[in-house]
Amino acid sequence: SQLWWSYPSYPSHIDHILISDELFGKVDTTLVYKAAPCYSDYSVFVSDHRPVGVKIKGSGR
Repeated sequence: SQLWWSYPSYPSHIDHILISDELFGKVDTTLVYKAAPCYSDYSVFVSDHRPVGVKIKGSGR
């Protein structure tokens, strides 16, 4: 969906997080952080990319 593009000025998903096979089954959540709507100048003063993130399940220790 275009709502989650990581590079909105040229609509696409160009930002990636690469993980090994060993971690693949432990991925809990992936997301694209979107700047608050009130910060309309985000792409001018911060970046033209949206940050991407991943949450990986720990060992439980």
